[in-house]
Amino acid sequence: MWKQRLLLAAGIVAVGAVAVFLAFRNTTASGGRLPSGANLLLITIDTLRADRVGCYGYRQAETPAIDRLAAGGTRFDRAYAHNVVTLPSHANILTGLYPVTHGIRDNNGFRMAQTTETIASLLKPLGFATAAFVGAFPVDSRFGLDRGFDIYNDSYGDATGAADFRFAERRAEDVVAPFLDWLSSRAQGTRWFGWVHLYDPHSPYSPPSPYASRFADRLYDGEIAYTDSQIGRIMAALKENGWLASTCVVLTADHGEGLGEHQEETHGIFVYEGTLRIPLIMSTPGVPPRVVRTRVRHIDLAPTILELLGRPLPGSLNGRSLRPLLTGSADVPPADSYFEAMSASLNRGWAPLRGIISGAQKYIDLPIPELYDLTTDGAEMANLVEKKPELVREMRLRLSSLTSRDVGTKRIREDPETLEKLKSLGYAATGDEAAQGHFGARDDPKRLIHLDNLLNEGVVAAGQGSFEKARGIFVRIITERPTMAVAYSHLAYVYRELGMPDKAVETIRAALSLGSDSPDLRIRLGLFLDEAGQSADAIAVLEQAVEATADNIDGLTYLGMAYDHAGQPAKALATFDRVIRDDPGNAAAYANMGAVYLRGNDLQKAIAVLEKAVSIDPNLAAAHNTMGVAMANTGNMEAAIESWRRAIAADARQFDTIYNLAILYMRLGRVAEARPYIELFVRTAPSSRYARDIEEFRRLLSAP
Repeated sequence: MWKQRLLLAAGIVAVGAVAVFLAFRNTTASGGRLPSGANLLLITIDTLRADRVGCYGYRQAETPAIDRLAAGGTRFDRAYAHNVVTLPSHANILTGLYPVTHGIRDNNGFRMAQTTETIASLLKPLGFATAAFVGAFPVDSRFGLDRGFDIYNDSYGDATGAADFRFAERRAEDVVAPFLDWLSSRAQGTRWFGWVHLYDPHSPYSPPSPYASRFADRLYDGEIAYTDSQIGRIMAALKENGWLASTCVVLTADHGEGLGEHQEETHGIFVYEGTLRIPLIMSTPGVPPRVVRTRVRHIDLAPTILELLGRPLPGSLNGRSLRPLLTGSADVPPADSYFEAMSASLNRGWAPLRGIISGAQKYIDLPIPELYDLTTDGAEMANLVEKKPELVREMRLRLSSLTSRDVGTKRIREDPETLEKLKSLGYAATGDEAAQGHFGARDDPKRLIHLDNLLNEGVVAAGQGSFEKARGIFVRIITERPTMAVAYSHLAYVYRELGMPDKAVETIRAALSLGSDSPDLRIRLGLFLDEAGQSADAIAVLEQAVEATADNIDGLTYLGMAYDHAGQPAKALATFDRVIRDDPGNAAAYANMGAVYLRGNDLQKAIAVLEKAVSIDPNLAAAHNTMGVAMANTGNMEAAIESWRRAIAADARQFDTIYNLAILYMRLGRVAEARPYIELFVRTAPSSRYARDIEEFRRLLSAP
């Protein structure tokens, strides 16, 4: 009997390539304005600290492409972000607005207003073709950053498995490739704006070969080196296609990475220099190379780009043009810079963090406030709050003036699919303690950072298949802070992967007992009840949850699965059809329909909808597995082998597929071809779920 399962959620894939380019200087513009017909390329690199790039002084860096770009352009030595998570930071870059103005405060629960102008929407009236190619889910088109883009390429592929711990991203080369295809299709004389977002330096750090071995003890640096190689490909293509002399290239990061400083291993909680200071390089036609020491901000990018391209600046922008600094025509003093970190407050009930940099002073407004002099204390180790109370009062007044028109932090309720993908990246929580009206020292992130580090450690462990280790970590978090519901949510998925659906159900019930009425948690409860064999109870829970949250794609998906498991295929098909009506590009819904038809032995219909699924998403591994089962049942064994090989190529954790392929090769007498898959299954399949199959394969391996 071939193994097949209905789909659950989303994931990724990719590999590597290299290129280099020559340093360049462009001429033809005057006065700092770009020549008529100039183009714009914006490259944003996720989670890149300024001080881990060669041109910013890091001697161990392998960043020749970025360094050459800096050598031929303007390098801003002190550039600052305003947020330390991906979505709001990119909103700042694309709009020239502070988060208190555009309203996006976290990766979870916020959308860009349709009335908010972006660089893309402001350049379109000038005749620009606009296209974005992004590397990870936090900048998915659903969040509104696609405003003004003709093309918004955000295809990450899908995979099954523990959705909490699979990563909704794609490697840099898989972002760069479609961008280069688009670039090669541009006719000379047309104007274009391209945005390329590369996610690779984000944790967990797992660069492809050869960077994994070359940087075995510095994997973060390896991710940066790999990303740099892909930037080299972009620059080489610009030169080859004749665009180099007419293109303004802007390269920056959305935020940095803690790397253990101030006890923060990654990012999102604190706003110290490691996560707030970012690289910023502009290679501008007609502007000689220079280094600018004046502090600049992300919100200054949009007005700078618009002015250089001859677009009138909207009066609503919070940022200012950097053109005088680019051209050296004026010595402009640095403007005050607002920053915030809201994720821990919005998702965990910790104290919200806001702050301001003014002159050399940096003030962080928390229950335990902080004040640093960045000139003498760049590492931010000497808190001056007690020594300089008058300066603290002044900084608070300045901060208040920047936040006086704060649009607030009211957010929408995300659907479970979105939450799953965000949580896989370590960003979003589910059903956590509600934000309080008053925060004390015990709510200060400085007192709680160890829990965030533990949470990240648990996510990484689970993502690597170390589920027992992850289980212990999440239990420890719950013991120390019982109200931290995200730990319950992750723990439930760990129990599921350990083949303990009853414990998963128990854990979700414990999270709900905290007082949260999160639809996401209730939908998870329905899923786990179904997997525990309690399909009738699952249907009751899921029907209620779906009714309470209209257009809930994941809720409908799990409900369709429960109907199928309860022996109600007509209701299952009708539910998946409803998903497709709401979301016509939902490949998983077609694949799930294929599984239902297959169980009913309607092979013709099964194959038809599975073909539709893989045409929408060629990387949907579970659809390839189900197609393999269908083909095997029709007697077309070679087609079955091809489908199963595609499934494994898309997702190496498709254990049902590995099992199926090994068994089929054995039945066909192709033992040598079966053996690598038998060995792979024994080595990687979780024993909690596949103990009998693993033992069967071990006997095959030991047979003479």
